Amino acid sequence: MSGGAESGTGPGAATCDAPKKQTISSPGPVTVRVAGPSESPIMKPSHVSIGVAILAVSAFFFAGLPGISGDEGYAGLSPRFVPTLVAIGLAVCGALLTWQGVRGGFRNMPEEDAELPSAPHNFKGFLWVALGLVANMALIGTLGFVFSSTLMMVCVARGYGSRRIVRDALIGLLITVPMWALFEFLLGINLPLLPVAGF
Repeated sequence: MSGGAESGTGPGAATCDAPKKQTISSPGPVTVRVAGPSESPIMKPSHVSIGVAILAVSAFFFAGLPGISGDEGYAGLSPRFVPTLVAIGLAVCGALLTWQGVRGGFRNMPEEDAELPSAPHNFKGFLWVALGLVANMALIGTLGFVFSSTLMMVCVARGYGSRRIVRDALIGLLITVPMWALFEFLLGINLPLLPVAGF
């Protein structure tokens, strides 16, 4: 009896020595959804609005170009040269961002920033910042560089939640006055100080 078990010829030994089968449970079929050629990407309104806003700023730059002298100025370049480059660059960037927003969102964004909300977090703040930029471009020929830029800084600060208009205006003056002096006296570039008063 024991010899048969040890030699592996007994029925009991055959049962003990048989390999055990391992059963692996399947989690079920996995479905992978692949977008077909007929499916269009979902437009992201928040991304599109950023592109459209940049296009609007570019349009304001182009609208102001006829009011800038085309004669050669500092370093042999026309005063229109840099504003024209800025307007073209803004137009290209705005068009690309708008197209990407329509085609499903901005490309190559960090994963944590890939999903933006469908609407801006603070639309009123966005309007204040946009108002400051537009006001600066519209009033620089009347109020001059210092005051139009200061007004822009007050509007931007208001867009970010500040309600201290006097403090923000004083900070704006402390920034814009040295900048005006730098261009006027050091670089020899004439920036209008207060055109409405003849300066």
